[in-house]
Formats: sequence, structure tokens, C-alpha cells
Amino acid sequence: MTGDVFRDLPIPGIDPTPYSMIVSHPCSMRRGVALVDRLQAMPVIAYQRVEFARWADGFVRVLPLPDFPAAGTHHAVNLNEIGMVDASILALERRVACLSERAIALLLQRFFKNQSRVVVSLSRIEEAFGGVMEEIALWEEWNEQLASARVERGEGLDAVMHDEGVAFDEVVGAAAQGTDSTLRDRLSIASERTAVRRTVRQEIKQRLASVGE
Repeated sequence: MTGDVFRDLPIPGIDPTPYSMIVSHPCSMRRGVALVDRLQAMPVIAYQRVEFARWADGFVRVLPLPDFPAAGTHHAVNLNEIGMVDASILALERRVACLSERAIALLLQRFFKNQSRVVVSLSRIEEAFGGVMEEIALWEEWNEQLASARVERGEGLDAVMHDEGVAFDEVVGAAAQGTDSTLRDRLSIASERTAVRRTVRQEIKQRLASVGE
């Protein structure tokens, strides 16, 4: 996901650092269930501690990471350096941190400002990717309840994640009877999201019940 930090993720053309952050926009990083072949990434570097009051209107070339778990120093994302990484090497066991939804918006806002000196409001950014973020949250909920149970029964993680990803994609991508509108389409409309969440959660319950029969 946008804002995920991985260890030992080399970015071609950029001096190696222990950590790198995926910065591809959430709307453009997947082709169906699978990630696109290559994703944008930026290096995470050791950096001075910057108080919020100071960096809100300055330090435009970095995104400070005040809660990054690496011990010993403070860190920031270097917004001046960007490259493409092979998505196939983004193993879950190498992911060490992720951003909240608001932090992802902050990342994109500062990236846009560094590139163009234009400030896009956080509300506008969150509105633009709200449907995708809601879909990711529902996908995570789907995996927590359906994929986790299968892994606990001894099935392989990679195969389960793929199978459940395809199943989830089929549910949110199917058109409702008599319409051209999918659950994914409805997630782009803020007022429709509660109903979509209800539908997906009901599907999860039905699948859990069928396993227990």
C-alpha cells in the first residue's frame, strides 16, 4: 500500500538505504488483484527531529516520520529522490511500517508540493482516494476473517492470499442485478459506503457459515 516501508528494498539509481517507502498512488498500484509490475519508491533516510510546528510550513523536501520504529535516530522520506522497484520483491515479512490514511494524504500533499510548489488540501486528496481506501479497508477485513482462518488450518499463506484476493475482487467488482453499478463503483460515492460495508460483511458471514457446515 502507499506509505508502506520495507527494509532492504534497493531503488535503482539511488544510493542504498536500510529502508524505502512505496509512494505510488493507491489508485494506480494494482491491476485487478495483483500489483502492477513496478512501483514508485523513495528512500527513508536518517534525519533530524523536526517538530510539527516547524515542518508544517517548511522542510518541503522531506516527510518526517516521527513514529518510525527504527531505533537510534529520527527518519524522514527523501521526497527529492524517486525510482521504480520490482513489485515481486515486496514480501510481507520485509514490511516494517505503514501509514495511516491521514498520513498517506500528508505524504501525497508534501510530494505534490515538493514537485510543483502547489498545495492541495488534505480534504481534496482524501476525497479523491476515499473509495480506494475504503476498498482496501474492506479487503483487509475480508482477509482477517477468511484468509487468516485458512492459514491457521495449515494452508499456504501466498496461495490463500491470492485465492481470497480473487474472491474479494469478484464480490466488489460484480455488477448488481439489472444495473451496471458494482460495489466498487458505489464506494466512490461517500453516501453509499455504509451500504457497501454492510453487503461485504454479510458476504463474509455467509462464507464463514458455509465453512462451518
